[in-house]
Amino acid sequence: MARVAIVATGEEILRGWGCDTGSLEISSYLEELGFEVCHRSVVGDNQDEISALLVWCLNSFDLTVTIGGLGCTPDDLTRDAAAIASGRRLTFDSTLFEQVSKKMSRRPGPQHHPFGMRIEGASIIPNSSGVAPGQFLLIPESGSGKSASALLLLPGPSSERKAIFSAIADDLNWIGFCKTMQFHGHVKGEFLHLRAYGVFESAVTEALTGPFENWSLFGTYLVGRRCVKIVLRHAVGYERQVVEQVSEKLPSAILTPDDEPGIILNRIMAENPDFSLSCAESVSGGLAASAIVDAAGASSFFRGGIVAYTDEMKMSLLNVPEETLRNFGAVSSQAAGFMAAGAVGAFESTHGVSCSGIAGPGTGSCGEPEGLVWFGLAWPGGLECFSRTFRGDRNDIRIQAADSCVLLMVIRLLGLNSDGWRNDFPQGICVGFRQ
Repeated sequence: MARVAIVATGEEILRGWGCDTGSLEISSYLEELGFEVCHRSVVGDNQDEISALLVWCLNSFDLTVTIGGLGCTPDDLTRDAAAIASGRRLTFDSTLFEQVSKKMSRRPGPQHHPFGMRIEGASIIPNSSGVAPGQFLLIPESGSGKSASALLLLPGPSSERKAIFSAIADDLNWIGFCKTMQFHGHVKGEFLHLRAYGVFESAVTEALTGPFENWSLFGTYLVGRRCVKIVLRHAVGYERQVVEQVSEKLPSAILTPDDEPGIILNRIMAENPDFSLSCAESVSGGLAASAIVDAAGASSFFRGGIVAYTDEMKMSLLNVPEETLRNFGAVSSQAAGFMAAGAVGAFESTHGVSCSGIAGPGTGSCGEPEGLVWFGLAWPGGLECFSRTFRGDRNDIRIQAADSCVLLMVIRLLGLNSDGWRNDFPQGICVGFRQ
């Protein structure tokens, strides 16, 4: 597998004025193509520093990809630095400049000449979404014994990077490089990504460390409070078996594909066109509804939501009885159940979900612990309530409550057995995986 380094340039991302989304995007794309991304760096607009970093990358990795610095302003220095690092001349190509000039909205002048600068021996990769083309350079083995490597220069804007990657598939030098690396550059990556909700990262690592048939743990990292992303190597093609084995090792986790909860819910609802959904929220303050509509297509099943934060609003908007709130409190199974049923009634949906809890700081008015959240699920002929106590700050608790609303509805829609839930999340549940 070809080893890759990614170098993003620009003072704005180095100093925190902007985000380096380009490296994330390119890392994901290259992994899907079968490359192994081993290093990422950010460097400011300094030609000497860029060239020094590129020299190290070219000597250490099979492919080095740069992002940004291909414009025509004084701080666009990547072409110059790449020429120095590769030991090649940088010359003006009049044919290239003429091609680029046709894309400009105004007559080009001397200040636009950097667009026509070409590194000696580089392939020019056309940019259908912008002006600055990409450049791809093969660097053969040297007499010192250094193995061959390659350098790919990409523009900064996302749409332009995508255009370059689309066009480079037809470049003969790129095709030859991929063959040298013993793959065709269009193979499925070897990594399988899962999410585990309701467990700690340390528990995931401990449970999955060790030899398994066909696959192994590559790494774990947090993508949210009590949500761990699991990356497994050599698992593609064995998804069902892997999920079953991971579920056995992590019986307290809810396993999902590497999608946001709303996307999984959307996928299931699309297969059940007679279902509709509404929600009633208190502690999450609208975050559950937001999670549901994050995925395109939610309008086909989601009727709406109500944020009823006070007892008065729970009574008037969701028909929660006053005596229920007086006797059991707003953070209770009884209140959550009435809220879910009230959402169904208010929006005339087939299914409803609710949550009411204590985000903190501090305990509730009736002594409820910080982080306690009650959930209600209502569907034709049924109503169930469950609780969970989350940890974290106020915002962490609210986000976990919202995601849990969606995940619990996913579990209900899949018709999984609720035996043994006992006011808590189900044990060893896998949701949202295609059969």
